[in-house]
Amino acid sequence: MNLKCNICDSLIEEDNGDIVGYFGICQVSFCTWCLSSMTDMVIQLNGFNDIDMLEERINELREDIEYDTSKQSKRIK
Repeated sequence: MNLKCNICDSLIEEDNGDIVGYFGICQVSFCTWCLSSMTDMVIQLNGFNDIDMLEERINELREDIEYDTSKQSKRIK
């Protein structure tokens, strides 16, 4: 069976990095170009290409970890 990219309709070649998987129960396949374009779009939509936003998110994660750690040590006492 010749699979085609669900976006650009090019033939899928899994040996060359194209990907076949599932969105829930629906089979999907993407060529490397379309997959990398979707990945880039997600990065842009979530602001992960903005250094200031990334630094802010890292600081929030550190605060969450510190909070969880302090919460766990209080339970142990």
